[in-house]
Amino acid sequence: MKLLISEGQYKKLMKPDAGKQPQQALGGWATKDPVTSVADMRNKLAVTEGFKATKLTDGTPNKVYVVEFEVQAGLGIREGTAGSMYD
Repeated sequence: MKLLISEGQYKKLMKPDAGKQPQQALGGWATKDPVTSVADMRNKLAVTEGFKATKLTDGTPNKVYVVEFEVQAGLGIREGTAGSMYD
């Protein structure tokens, strides 16, 4: 599974003190589709500015990371297709 996370989420995930539940820094969905650019994120996966802003509130660019995970057996996952989304 691949997740798209913002720079803030990435920093929280990488903190040594992320604790016993670092997954709380992650987003709420993932994809099996290839993600190679911000254009893929916007056009193929319908990730709007509201979910992953291009710029932070201070005007600096927001970096977006693609993080890949192996899902372990027993983890509850709901699969399906998301509805249409627009900016």
